[in-house]
Amino acid sequence: MRPTSSFQLYSTPLSLLLDRLSPFGYLESVPGPRKNSKNLILVLYLLLGVSCLVWLAAHAFYFSPQGAGGDNFAMEDFARREEALQAPQEDPAADRPSDSGPAPPGRETAGQGRPQAEKPAAAQPPAPGGSPPPRGGTWQPAAKGRIAIILDDAGYQNALLKTFVGFGGRLTVAVLPGLPGSAEAARIIRAAGKETMLHLPMQPRRGEDPGPQAILSSMDDQTILRLTKKHIDSLPGLKGVNNHMGSLATEDPRVMGLVLGVLKERGLFFIDSRTTTDSAGPRIASRLGLPFRERSVFLDNEQDALAIQGYFETGKQIAAKQGWAVMIGHVWCAELAGLLPLLYEKALAEGYEFLFASELLAGPGP
Repeated sequence: MRPTSSFQLYSTPLSLLLDRLSPFGYLESVPGPRKNSKNLILVLYLLLGVSCLVWLAAHAFYFSPQGAGGDNFAMEDFARREEALQAPQEDPAADRPSDSGPAPPGRETAGQGRPQAEKPAAAQPPAPGGSPPPRGGTWQPAAKGRIAIILDDAGYQNALLKTFVGFGGRLTVAVLPGLPGSAEAARIIRAAGKETMLHLPMQPRRGEDPGPQAILSSMDDQTILRLTKKHIDSLPGLKGVNNHMGSLATEDPRVMGLVLGVLKERGLFFIDSRTTTDSAGPRIASRLGLPFRERSVFLDNEQDALAIQGYFETGKQIAAKQGWAVMIGHVWCAELAGLLPLLYEKALAEGYEFLFASELLAGPGP
């Protein structure tokens, strides 16, 4: 009896199976040795095909959202995005500005750390803007918080002003008085349906030039009163005033008492830009019963897209914490002009409400 080879041992059952499964009976007509070779080749092809199908199915399951690997990848990606979008938690009281550091002409800066944030994608928001405060009624709390965006330095450079006021959101624009472009800036703002403020030039602590006919601490009472009224009268339709520079003048109770007294007589509000932590403005405004707010964050201390997004996130956190925030940017910042519509729409979609500065001051205050 001839010994049975391992080839014959394993190929014979498979040969019988393939013979039965062969639709054309091809294997029936093939001689024995050739038939065994054909069987083995077909078996190998069959095993290779089954292996490929199993690998593809396993790969598809592992990387699908329902698979174990898919869950891991989705969770890691979600965590990365959430971490990037969370700006550092900063207490508004810790936002300590200073007059140091480089700045564009005619500007004091506030020293803020550079927060990090992911570039937001354009959202599909509700109609831009926000509902104005009710007349004679009570405020309903916003889902996240109320925000007023103020753009300073209009009149100094108006090249980007039309870009800023061209989108449908609520913006308040502060115009520097006494400049060749001041009247034109006010006209552009009014035509766009935005709100106008006076950006009152005041003396800084260092040697920066605040602009023509600025309020100086060395001036007598009558000069301060005359210049304040002159600047207000030069821009019809104003709703309020904020200070341009002024780290020295706003610390002087006498100066602020005179300036804010004029605002009280004219029915205007005051936004303290907080170019110094020792401003006398809030204390005197409270004593006079003058509506006021303080700047929460500067959006463009750094003219960098990532930094601007981080400052905007910080402002949103302040609004969520205390119910409102005042964000200040500048009309000459091209990076802010490009980002603001996207940041605005994203915040609207998240439940924040945007108001003109006058509307914000009509609601609950500090």
